[in-house]
Amino acid sequence: MTNYKTEYAIRLGQAIKINRTEIGISSAELARRTGIGKGYVSRLENGFHPPNIDMLCRIAKALEVPPSRLMIVAESLDATTVN
Repeated sequence: MTNYKTEYAIRLGQAIKINRTEIGISSAELARRTGIGKGYVSRLENGFHPPNIDMLCRIAKALEVPPSRLMIVAESLDATTVN
């Protein structure tokens, strides 16, 4: 995957972070629940590494939301004001 920020990757990363903090778990706990590294979670949340559909589903499951929730939240955000 490309390692640069795209508008949607930024918004999707912020949506992941918003949902993670809403349920009160750390990025380390999200990493544990999904089986990925903490650094990868950080890159996702900061918009440097957009998740593929499989990863998006794993993250959504760990956050106890449907994947569509993450996409809906991402669509509602303005990428110029996040992070």
